[in-house]
Amino acid sequence: MRIQVFSEYLQLAQAGKVNFLACPMHTNEEAVFPLAHQLEEDNVVLHCYACGYKNTAGSTLYNNLIELIKAQMS
Repeated sequence: MRIQVFSEYLQLAQAGKVNFLACPMHTNEEAVFPLAHQLEEDNVVLHCYACGYKNTAGSTLYNNLIELIKAQMS
């Protein structure tokens, strides 16, 4: 799993081309609490700075991000 995939996805989200990876602990649809990504012990961890939520990214999310990135490049 490469952290560059998460960085590239974040750049697309900042450009408005895809949705941000949002914290699932915030259910208010009007506000988006984007998840930051960081590398911890060879794992990519998604972290919400607003509430402290942390989750290790899995292969399904990773593969979905790759597909979304590829779709934007087409």
